[in-house]
Amino acid sequence: MIHVRASWMVAFLLSVLVTCALAAVGVMNGPSGSLGFLTAGPDDEAWIVETMPETFARRGREIGVARWTPDGALGDSSAWSDERTFTLGPMSAGGGFLDPEEVVSCWRLRVGWPLRSFEMSYWSRGTVRVEVDRFPAFFGAGFGGVPIGIRPAQLLGNLAFLTVAFGIGLTVLGEWRQRWRRRAGACIECGHLLAGATRCPECGAMIEGPRES
Repeated sequence: MIHVRASWMVAFLLSVLVTCALAAVGVMNGPSGSLGFLTAGPDDEAWIVETMPETFARRGREIGVARWTPDGALGDSSAWSDERTFTLGPMSAGGGFLDPEEVVSCWRLRVGWPLRSFEMSYWSRGTVRVEVDRFPAFFGAGFGGVPIGIRPAQLLGNLAFLTVAFGIGLTVLGEWRQRWRRRAGACIECGHLLAGATRCPECGAMIEGPRES
């Protein structure tokens, strides 16, 4: 039982490390520079409303607009990352931007596998630029920074998936190792040769039942 618990603890730690490593792979593979046209859906609009910096949202309220809407979007997706750029602006009742000078450019990068669990974004209008959930890159230029915005549901999903995968793998590996040690006449705990002893002289483990030949 102790070994089973230890295996799952190791599996969880491995899942954390792999989650961070895959996020780093996503950062290093984006920005791509090869964005294509796509449709901004309701999820994108909800994210914009929730994430837009107060600097721009306040301006939207000042000119009497309830929310900012994407006029178009570009994007690129890979196994490790999802990158999008939005052209945003306060919309009039009849559709269309109220004032082209109020248009905001937004860039968003989400990384992680199998789900996108971390994100960062840039928001800019003219000379005003606001960064959200970004930690400056300290390991070289060209990566755009480190995303520190956590998407809780996706992060928990990644950790659960990887923990189960690693846990099953470690459990199967442990069973195989014990069987191999029994056949070799060794202690199943530490691998020390027993030479017919009923207690391991190395770790003190008791030998249960006859060993397999």
